[in-house]
Amino acid sequence: MQASNSIINLDVLPNNAQLTLKELASSPSKNKRGYTRLSESHIRRLEAAGLFPKSRQITGTRCRFYVAGEVKQWLADQAQQEA
Repeated sequence: MQASNSIINLDVLPNNAQLTLKELASSPSKNKRGYTRLSESHIRRLEAAGLFPKSRQITGTRCRFYVAGEVKQWLADQAQQEA
């Protein structure tokens, strides 16, 4: 099991891996670094505006997750726009 502060390289995750919002988000005040430099609230705002991959709900639960391949593609698109 990985420690809460460690990060796994997204490139080694399979595209169908499930990522939680907590794994994606960063929080400087909590000294936590996620896969993105975005906060949880900013990810939610981008998702609501259609600018971030949609989360999915696990059937019969309130749990939500993001598909790693979609997040990887979004990050690559963001890097491409910056170039």
